[in-house]
Amino acid sequence: MGFVEIALVAVGLLLAACAAMLFSLLRRAAPEPVTALAPRLEELTRGQERTDRALRDELLRSRDELATHTRHLREELGGTLRDVGNTLDQNLERSREAIDTRLRGMQDDNQKKLDEMRATVDEKLQSTLE
Repeated sequence: MGFVEIALVAVGLLLAACAAMLFSLLRRAAPEPVTALAPRLEELTRGQERTDRALRDELLRSRDELATHTRHLREELGGTLRDVGNTLDQNLERSREAIDTRLRGMQDDNQKKLDEMRATVDEKLQSTLE
């Protein structure tokens, strides 16, 4: 459950508590004239407004903190991904160089063997012709 949902539940509970208090006051104060309840009702309304303002301010601060935190996380993740990409590039370059070196070695060995075979064939051909 997110912060906003919790805040809405809290506001709902506060409204229910205010309604219960008002009901209790009206029930208890039935013999009092209605004009005597007006200041109490006004005080409850002001308290409700202060609570609403404080809750809105807290939600705004939380939203700003969350935005800042997620921005930092994105930046950190981007940096990590760049580092991983650079490491992969370096590893691939080293692998390519190792494969190129091995391939050149194999080509050189094959060329030597081919030259030896040609020399052998030339010798045998020469000896056959003589």
